[in-house]
Amino acid sequence: MSLLTWLGLAPADGHAGDPDPIEALMRPLQALGPERARYLALFAFLLARVANVDFRVSDAELARMTRELVTWGRLPPEQAAAVALLAREQNQLTGATENFLAARELRDLASHDEKIAVLQSLFAVSAADDEITGAEEEVIREISRELVLTNDEYLWVRRQYREQRAVMKLGRPAPA
Repeated sequence: MSLLTWLGLAPADGHAGDPDPIEALMRPLQALGPERARYLALFAFLLARVANVDFRVSDAELARMTRELVTWGRLPPEQAAAVALLAREQNQLTGATENFLAARELRDLASHDEKIAVLQSLFAVSAADDEITGAEEEVIREISRELVLTNDEYLWVRRQYREQRAVMKLGRPAPA
């Protein structure tokens, strides 16, 4: 749902000008059924949200998004790659208005264990280039709150990525 639709400001014909990015992400997932397709579209959109923090999704981040969709979404690699590319595009186009709405909707669809898996995937994507920036950490923390996970759960998952955190690399000598 676009922000204009959510606010009730879409034109009378029901179109806000831009298609719903989650609906667009669901198209290649239609064979999975509407509920599963929507869940995976939201998941992919949030992965792209983290990857796009610096307004650029690297090849490593895109590859990791694909791996997470294969692992957690149980998608075939070709389909996961297509969804990851589309998620990147949709987030770059509409992320500023859709990020919170997507997280809120996933919060309502996902089980607690699935939310923890989403958090782990977000860290995995941000660590794809072997450095989790402060900006990436902040967005992941924000998503964690939007998913209504506790601070302890956030810290537990973050601890698994200690070596990739940019803040932990400060003052260390560069590798030879």
